[in-house]
Amino acid sequence: MSFLDHGVLVPVLRLASDSSHLECSETALRAILFLSSSVEQVTNQCVETLIEAKAVPRLVELVLSSRHPPIINLSLAILANLTRTEHGAIELVGTTLPEYAVKKNTATTTTTEAEMQEHLSFRPTMSLLLERYCNRDWIQGQPDYSTLEPHQWDTLIDDPFQHFAAILMNVTQVESGRKFVLKLPKEEGGKSVLELLVPQLQSTN
Repeated sequence: MSFLDHGVLVPVLRLASDSSHLECSETALRAILFLSSSVEQVTNQCVETLIEAKAVPRLVELVLSSRHPPIINLSLAILANLTRTEHGAIELVGTTLPEYAVKKNTATTTTTEAEMQEHLSFRPTMSLLLERYCNRDWIQGQPDYSTLEPHQWDTLIDDPFQHFAAILMNVTQVESGRKFVLKLPKEEGGKSVLELLVPQLQSTN
């Protein structure tokens, strides 16, 4: 608790947001994940402090802009902890990002300046995260879970978007989250969110 009482969490969040120093960012994210997964008293204070410090949009930016699986995985794990509360869920489902502000959907392509100019509309953050979650290009392999302890599963980077499943469950506690999950496609021939999620039910992860 002394770590939180002395206001160290916000500077650590700033370190985590520094994508130019991956090792430092990853270490800071691990510290935040540990605190947000600790005993109830510590977790509750940590979550509220992070939400008030605008951690949700910072973490989303890290997820959507990073090409480093550990950064993506840890950021989403923290977001899963933050969205356990109604406050955190509202913070996430109520945000939007311009399409040009994030990388393309695959793990290998890059965004050119010309492409950025073509995408000027704002889209809900949950839609952008869902696209990445459903993109199998991000999966690097299939670990043998039988050789691992349960506490080790969350930090595996074989599927860096694995924690979005928990986030999606968490946001349904608020009306806007439920509307997102139940919304129908705007274009003919498109798929609803639930239809996009069906193949994930067969995942071994």
